[in-house]
Amino acid sequence: MKPYSMQCQLRATALVVAGLLSACGGSGSSAGGNSSGGGSASAPLPPSVTLTAAANQTLAGGKALPLSAGASDNSAITWTLGAGNVGTLSASSGASVNYTPPATVTANTDVTVNVSAGGVSKSLVLTVFPDPGAPGLTLVSGRLDTETLEQATDGPVASARFRESLSLTADPAGNLYVAGSCRISSPILIGVTLRKISAAGIVSTLASCTDSTWFGAADTVGNLKKIYLPSGLAADRGGNLYTATYFAPATAGVSSSDTIAVYKISPQGTMTLLAGAEGNHTADLKDGNGASARFLSPKVIGFDSDESLYVYDKNDTVVRKITAAADVSTVSALPTSINADLNGNTYRVDGASGTIIRTTPAGVDSVVADVHTLPGALKVPGLWPYSLMRTGPASYALLVSNGYTFSNEVVAKLVVAH
Repeated sequence: MKPYSMQCQLRATALVVAGLLSACGGSGSSAGGNSSGGGSASAPLPPSVTLTAAANQTLAGGKALPLSAGASDNSAITWTLGAGNVGTLSASSGASVNYTPPATVTANTDVTVNVSAGGVSKSLVLTVFPDPGAPGLTLVSGRLDTETLEQATDGPVASARFRESLSLTADPAGNLYVAGSCRISSPILIGVTLRKISAAGIVSTLASCTDSTWFGAADTVGNLKKIYLPSGLAADRGGNLYTATYFAPATAGVSSSDTIAVYKISPQGTMTLLAGAEGNHTADLKDGNGASARFLSPKVIGFDSDESLYVYDKNDTVVRKITAAADVSTVSALPTSINADLNGNTYRVDGASGTIIRTTPAGVDSVVADVHTLPGALKVPGLWPYSLMRTGPASYALLVSNGYTFSNEVVAKLVVAH
């Protein structure tokens, strides 16, 4: 018997790594049947599979949604819907199919689309929204028709009141969230409030800089102190909320003792640093993962169909992308899907005129709504719309202030043509 040498050990290790196990010192054979004297091809790698949708949201009773898939080795593609999911696929195989939503749903409903190719599977989730109703601007909650300052009040949407609101968003379940602050003197705001408007129409306070509470209890861990002011608000598919904070726009390369960061808040109220720096650091436009990334003046904007979060930075002149793994990169522009409706139109507010402007894919602008048509609005001069956010394939939410130094505000809903 030949001695078991170091050379033999290294050779055996190399063969195992290559998937070609053979006996040291013997004639052995590979898994493919080749002799030890000849080479053996390693097992082929599985193909990479892509799966894309024209959009990840659609309306019940709406148009079919195109889907496409491909495999790097050109394997045949098969399609299925998740068990019990609503709607239909136009085919079970092929590089492209259409998903047709059901005629009606009673609530936002997730649908899982699965593809398989070459033994590899991939899925994406679509959300089917109920038809939002006739196009137009309506009041969700709050009051504009008084010059008397009203305190923020929870309860049914008809009686709830809003003040010092800064931004809002919606989660996949149809709940709205409003981030605001506390006024310590005119016009100084500081701190964070977070309020929820449930899909059932009840307003509640989740966090308050007024009474130092955080998700139903005293803020013993100091979450409120970490957010100087909430800068933007967004919700992911899991119902987690995201906001950013900074004291004042920073200059790249200059030391800062302020927190300049993006935070994630779970539905239970657990707040964690997603990206950026807490406390002493050098401010910068620096890409990286999590706490190694740096910002100057971040403002959360929203999510794309891949669940990547987009943030404006450097006074809204730079766009940053944050993946689910907290990898931060600088990109050229926001995806239009963050703001676009089913037909590719985008929307913005004109604060000076109190109107909402639609821009078509061809670049044509038109007025689609005027906040002066809201209940009580005609009694108040200088209405100011702001924080317009997409809440569905054909719906948006926005905040409207009555324009006084100590202002009352409302949450409004815009339904667009669909």
